Amino acid sequence: MTFQWIHQHRAELDVALACRVLGVSRAGYYAWARRPTCGRASRRRDLTARIRAAHASSRNTYGSPRVTAELKDAGVARCCTTATAACSTRAGGTGRCSTRAGSRAA
Repeated sequence: MTFQWIHQHRAELDVALACRVLGVSRAGYYAWARRPTCGRASRRRDLTARIRAAHASSRNTYGSPRVTAELKDAGVARCCTTATAACSTRAGGTGRCSTRAGSRAA
């Protein structure tokens, strides 16, 4: 998290100063910055992009079960409703929660 913050603010702050203030080594920061993204993170990023596309193509009406079905039809092998809902939630949520007319509590 510290390295990520330094990376986001490296344009306006000196990396060496930020590392010293936050108590991390410059070498550690640069090693982190050069390290490739892990496989799970890249799969999650790809799945999130596909979820957003499927949700948008449904005019933002499909929930996770229907989005999952769309993804499976598109050939996404490793996808389940739980993973679809989790990725959607982590990405800021794509679904809407609305109350049906007449189903409100009295």
